[in-house]
Amino acid sequence: MCLVALFVFLVLSIFSAKYRPLARRALGCVAKKAILRKCDTGLDEEIKAGTIAGILKVSPRAAAFVFKHFEAFSVTFTVVFVASTIWAMRAIYYFIVYGNCNGPQGGPCLFGLV
Repeated sequence: MCLVALFVFLVLSIFSAKYRPLARRALGCVAKKAILRKCDTGLDEEIKAGTIAGILKVSPRAAAFVFKHFEAFSVTFTVVFVASTIWAMRAIYYFIVYGNCNGPQGGPCLFGLV
């Protein structure tokens, strides 16, 4: 969980200072895990509690479901986050090199509308 949180919060902290303390805590947790020590930052519990509390306001049944399957949700959202980041970076690269978002085959691109 800490490694996933580190990647996500490092990327998010580039765009928002709100995530920088969380990125620091995740880095500390990963460093402790690297030397085979227990992570005592409580970051994983804090993230889980914050997520469940937000969902609980809307639907207690959904909150219970997410609580039960939290690890699966966190992995799924991390994979989607990484994939969308890679896809956006690819589109920006194609726009810089080819002048469109689709590479050598061309096509419409939203970046060109600006």
